[in-house]
Amino acid sequence: MGLRAEILKGGSILTVGQVIAQLLMFVRNIILARMLTPEDMGIAATFAITISLLEMSSNLGVEMLLVQAQDGDDPQLQAVSHLFQVSRGLLMGAIILALAPIIARMFDTPQAVWAFQYVAIVPVLQGFMHLDWKRVQRNLTFIPSVIVEIAPQAIITLAAWPMVIWLGDYSAILWLVIIQALMMLLASHIVAKRNYQVSWNRVYASRLLAFGWPLLINGLLMFGVFQGDRLIVGTAYSMAELGVFSVAFALVMMIAMTLAKLASALLLPLFSRVQAEQETLRRYFRLSVQILAL
Repeated sequence: MGLRAEILKGGSILTVGQVIAQLLMFVRNIILARMLTPEDMGIAATFAITISLLEMSSNLGVEMLLVQAQDGDDPQLQAVSHLFQVSRGLLMGAIILALAPIIARMFDTPQAVWAFQYVAIVPVLQGFMHLDWKRVQRNLTFIPSVIVEIAPQAIITLAAWPMVIWLGDYSAILWLVIIQALMMLLASHIVAKRNYQVSWNRVYASRLLAFGWPLLINGLLMFGVFQGDRLIVGTAYSMAELGVFSVAFALVMMIAMTLAKLASALLLPLFSRVQAEQETLRRYFRLSVQILAL
């Protein structure tokens, strides 16, 4: 199969997957917004803000290196990447658990301290995800990615209505987020072609750090772009106002986030294939910039 055919096939699968994922998210948000109070939606939004801050400020992009690097298929590199992911997840979980009272006080939600403590479960679960579904993207293979993203979305969308009926407040969203993280963890191991391994290698660890440290700065900037306004609203206004703002924000960002994910997933493996051919790489880069500018 030629490169163009691979791109068309992979892009089609990825596009369908992203559209389905966004539709499921849209349906779920409508259900939650209709059944919960704006204040509950606002408190739930603070969970997302908290997780996003730590995720974006600690993201070394190890999964991106597996796609971009010429030796990204090396099992040892993947095993060290798993070690980095596990360490990051445990560290994030510990930070959230320790700072839960402070975070709740910052958002003026003292009744939600317990919820922020449970939020710490999410990054820990994410840390133990298998990275094989990311690695195979280097070959423009996106079916595992679609499964890992859509299956959990479908499960929690189906669970949204009964969960709200049962719990009746923001805790319903908390448990949906935890269930989603657990389902993604399980799905990542189910679709993996390799056994899950964690190991240490000084050379690979240094390489991962050298690759990822600039992304830490980028992550903080991206948090300001995507979550900064919600952080300001959450600390300066009521939870009800944050809830209304967050629902509107999610609706507005649906298309932008879909396009961003599509571009990232398609272009990184494409650039990786031609990274040794400078003229071809420049041509592909110019073409991608022109397409994205449209």
